[in-house]
Amino acid sequence: MWMCFDFSSIPRTTWLCYMDLIRIITNDFGFVLWILFLPSTTTLSLESRILAAFDFGYRSITLYTMPENHCVNCGFNLTEAQEHTLEPEEISVIQQWVAPRQVSRDNLVCHNCWLVVTETFAPQQELEGSVRQNSCINCGRSVRRIRSHSIRTDTDRESRIRNVIMEWIQPREVSSLSRICHPCWHRADRAAIHFVQESASTSSASTTESEIILPSYTRAANTERCCIFPDCHEPERMHIPTSIRVRLLCDLSFYVPQNCRICNFHLTNRTWDSLIVENGNHTFTAAFIEDLLSLLKNQIGNNIDFENIEDSDDHLVYYWLGMSKHQFRRILEEVPRLNNSHRGATGLAAYLTKLRTGDSDQRLSTLFKVPRSTLERLMNNARELLTQDFVPQNLGLQHVTRENIAQRNLIIPNGLFGSTNQVKPIVIMDGTYVYIQKSSNYKYQKQTYSLHKFRNLMKPFIITCCDGYILDVMGPYPATTSDAEILKNEFSSHDAPMRRFFEPGDVFILDRGFRDAIPLLTECGYSVKVPASLEEGESQLSTIDANNSRKVTICRWVVEVINGVFKQTFKLFRQEFFNRASTHMMQDFAVGAALINRFHPRILDRPDAAQILSIINERMYIHNTLADYINLYHLNRRRAQFVNITVGSDNLNDFPRLTMDDLILIACGTYQIKQARSYYGEHIRANGMYSIEICREQNSNLPSELLNENCWLLRAKIQSRHVSRKIYFVYPN
Repeated sequence: MWMCFDFSSIPRTTWLCYMDLIRIITNDFGFVLWILFLPSTTTLSLESRILAAFDFGYRSITLYTMPENHCVNCGFNLTEAQEHTLEPEEISVIQQWVAPRQVSRDNLVCHNCWLVVTETFAPQQELEGSVRQNSCINCGRSVRRIRSHSIRTDTDRESRIRNVIMEWIQPREVSSLSRICHPCWHRADRAAIHFVQESASTSSASTTESEIILPSYTRAANTERCCIFPDCHEPERMHIPTSIRVRLLCDLSFYVPQNCRICNFHLTNRTWDSLIVENGNHTFTAAFIEDLLSLLKNQIGNNIDFENIEDSDDHLVYYWLGMSKHQFRRILEEVPRLNNSHRGATGLAAYLTKLRTGDSDQRLSTLFKVPRSTLERLMNNARELLTQDFVPQNLGLQHVTRENIAQRNLIIPNGLFGSTNQVKPIVIMDGTYVYIQKSSNYKYQKQTYSLHKFRNLMKPFIITCCDGYILDVMGPYPATTSDAEILKNEFSSHDAPMRRFFEPGDVFILDRGFRDAIPLLTECGYSVKVPASLEEGESQLSTIDANNSRKVTICRWVVEVINGVFKQTFKLFRQEFFNRASTHMMQDFAVGAALINRFHPRILDRPDAAQILSIINERMYIHNTLADYINLYHLNRRRAQFVNITVGSDNLNDFPRLTMDDLILIACGTYQIKQARSYYGEHIRANGMYSIEICREQNSNLPSELLNENCWLLRAKIQSRHVSRKIYFVYPN
């Protein structure tokens, strides 16, 4: 029978009081099993065996006592099997196999073991054909009806397997006709790799190499039997990543040989400073120095390890992933399934690199040094887990409330469109586009071809708050679908999610492309703000319509900024999507929106937002007297009455000097000021001069509200940014 005892909490000295280490065997799965008996009758040193087991890291001890109805050699149950008693000469052979366990005439053996024992006394010619070919030489079970292998030495692999089997069956020997079952052969094949490494390390250790002492460098012990950290006896150990070895060498001048191992606890804990101890090992052999130099040589030009991103430089991480290492860790913490999956961090890094760079999978597989199929599998896993676990936490109408949206209203939108009684949510909607390849599917080709862009594309739909926080992304929609049709489709049903979430009185800021959806939204009770359009026969908006349009555009620019953030942060969305990848394009777009919400800074109120709001409300309904005067006297058609301003002429004195803050308040923002440079460049291309005209003399016909002590009528020519033949006259008021 078998009994397992856990001694993880028992001191080392307590072991010596109760148990004796008898023998080491290898079970079917390749793990070392320590078999103990009570009490000790062996002549070997009890303390040395127990301490060796303790220091080797074993805390679970298995006690085995052989029942009477089992084979004394292999432990096979003899209840329904053929059994044999033992003669004195047979007892002596089995005693060697199971020593120091005692074997007597009362013990029994199975038929296979009895045949093997009999082989040592019978002639070789009689038993080779019957015994060796009928049973496995290692486990003793019959191989007549199961897959088996002959033990040969034709190749290096077979020679290694033969050596392992010879180690297992000592003191028995392997003959030319010996057979081994497939499970034992497979275990021997796996154990042969470890056997070769052990032999190589033993032979290299036995060879005397010249050693040198490097006082500034220390190294770990060249062994795989324990963790590189002192006093660590964890039984489960793994190879040390190359990036860790490079980091320890560069940062701590601590060299880790290739043969060393590390436990999972110290690999994740990363307390590398505790490796530096007093009286460290400063001796290096020629092999160590060669490995050290090759380690540094292989790292030249490859300073980022995606499997251990913590050890990479911050600027390289941001260059490839578009985020810091801290943000990368946050994603893994918020998506535990991705963090716990096989190579989840590598898959996440590859997927973020794909979004940021837009490189092909073939190029990324070269960068990550994995096959393309493996890279695609890792990225697909990361995409699915992010879509299921990360996106719902940071995107969608289900993760916010109307109160949260109202709290994100900025000063200017809330002052222009908000309610005085209750703060209402103000959202901005717009459709964007992602280019795709031309398809050979004619129906799909017609649905994705845009007559506006003259290219194939798909349209995601974005809903944002006033501070740039993305509420949701919907789609993709065909290129032939207008923004108004998209919005009508989302609000047409009473049970639609958008209809249930928003309430009457909520403010929607839209552009002119949504004008066909305005009746439906108004019928639902929403407050819709859209720039005014020219009516038939009009060439210019009226003053009040122009002011209302300015109120919309001064708030709607936020959604355009978010569209730019998508294309600037994720290069994948500003190039053509492959048709093969277009199936998960919207998943990528949703993940990108969630990443923007999670890590991108929000748009804040300007310091002078309250002043701009006050100026807008003050000038909103002021009548444009100057425009009436210009139209009444047809000043746009007169040229003789105006002369150009020059530096040498004395036709304009005491012209006011304005600061940048004054210009921002006059323009109610920075947009027109940023456009001024482009307009100026358009004008000075001809002769290097900018044309500003002034009326020759003060006109007494000016309205009284325009007259003051120093009143001059200025006129500037502005070239249209869209039409080359059109020139506008501007009169500052």
